[in-house]
Amino acid sequence: MATILPKAPHFIQDLDIGIVAITFNLIVMLAVSAFTRKDQQAIQEEEPVKRIITS
Repeated sequence: MATILPKAPHFIQDLDIGIVAITFNLIVMLAVSAFTRKDQQAIQEEEPVKRIITS
């Protein structure tokens, strides 16, 4: 991180880039999950349709 952010505080420069990447990916995953979550009623309404199609 020291080469990417040379003027950052020392504790940020010492971070491993893999830890930063995994943290960023986790934040993006949680944000996408929060905005694309189906409500329970929509899930229950789709269930009988799936049974008819797969029968």
